[in-house]
Amino acid sequence: MLGFFVKKFIAVFLISIFTYSPSFSAVKGKGEVKMSDQALNDFANYIWGNFDVDLNKVQAWSSRKKNPKPLMFIMSSDGNWTMSWFCPYSQCTNPNSRKTIEECERETRELCGVFAIRKTIYWDNGINTKKNKTRVNSNMDFERIKSLMISLGFYEE
Repeated sequence: MLGFFVKKFIAVFLISIFTYSPSFSAVKGKGEVKMSDQALNDFANYIWGNFDVDLNKVQAWSSRKKNPKPLMFIMSSDGNWTMSWFCPYSQCTNPNSRKTIEECERETRELCGVFAIRKTIYWDNGINTKKNKTRVNSNMDFERIKSLMISLGFYEE
């Protein structure tokens, strides 16, 4: 009898571990959005791990030889407001995206949402959908990222 409950507990535990994903808790953007030139630049720098901070003042990054990994990129639905997080570790928790989205919506009076988690675009605009998410490679140069955003309908020249 005890063996049955132990097996059941282990099965539920393993299922919960394998089905958990921090990306499910994020409010992903949806609908048409056109990035501003600044938002496109911010996104490219997010993908490359470039950000404007003195790395020597951030203890976790002071010893890193590589740029930190992109964690989350949030954008307003008008494409003008952006915020990004980076991760210096191999495992990072989901930042408080809901609070940042509320801040974005308060400042812009537009709907806001998660545009990308790590290097995968989650914003559903009908071209980039839930079933057909696009992953951006950090080796892409600016022109290739720009071309990708144009082909996905996120940017217009």
